[in-house]
Amino acid sequence: MNARMSRRHFLVLSGGALTAAALAACAAPVAPAAGDGAAGGGAAAAESVTINVWGNTGPVWDAMYDVCTEQSGIGVNNSDAGDVVFGDQKYLTAAAAGTGPDAAWQNRHTFLQFSAKGLYQDITPRFEADGYNRDDFAPVQLAETSWEGKLYGIPWGTDVRYLYWNTPFYAAKWGSTRQPAHHVG
Repeated sequence: MNARMSRRHFLVLSGGALTAAALAACAAPVAPAAGDGAAGGGAAAAESVTINVWGNTGPVWDAMYDVCTEQSGIGVNNSDAGDVVFGDQKYLTAAAAGTGPDAAWQNRHTFLQFSAKGLYQDITPRFEADGYNRDDFAPVQLAETSWEGKLYGIPWGTDVRYLYWNTPFYAAKWGSTRQPAHHVG
């Protein structure tokens, strides 16, 4: 694997992918023991790191990232992801220019499309090295963030969709309230 990532192949994690990055970033750096640092026995200076995240914005998210920065020393530059439902134009434009985020909250419907185009990074090795267990995630959501057996994001939540119908109307029209019609015409 190439140790230096090109500008076009930056780390983009969705919705769930940011969870892994945030959890990993919230571990405080460990200072080397006396004598393990630079010549003369002093500790080496810690490198300042800031990651660019596109996703949810607002006071709650800013407070969460502030706590992460306080605990880890890793800064988070949070920016609105733009339209993550209908086209992701901000993301696609940035990816084409090579200026996209380090991590992003993305809707799960983008993972197959963007992973197939090489716009997301395979996080399978990181997922396994960090001790995550696939059985701890809803299989459908985990499958939606995978492409050709590789994992490109970590689901952070799920949604539920229901079909409601007016049972008295349904019973009067079709004679039963137990099963919705396959075709209503």
